[in-house]
Amino acid sequence: MSSRVFNGRSNDPGDPFSSIRRNHRIKASTVAVVSQDGKQLGVMLTSDAIMRALELNLDLVELDPDAVPPVCRIMDFQEYVRSRGQEPPDQGRPSMN
Repeated sequence: MSSRVFNGRSNDPGDPFSSIRRNHRIKASTVAVVSQDGKQLGVMLTSDAIMRALELNLDLVELDPDAVPPVCRIMDFQEYVRSRGQEPPDQGRPSMN
């Protein structure tokens, strides 16, 4: 199984992206899924959507938690974080103290 299933630092107060639910932190039982290339895959069980993302070595990221059902996208979350100019939360640099 992929190392993306659980991120041990996902609740880290230093993580500016901790409020974005991803993978097993998504609470809804069903979600509307958008593929990594923007194609709508439809509504599916969250567990199936997570498995689909992990099979591609990607993450399921909740984009609109208030929609019914919530909208999620399959994407590389680490790449998304880097594109925002941040260090990914689970790959922080060691302290120089």
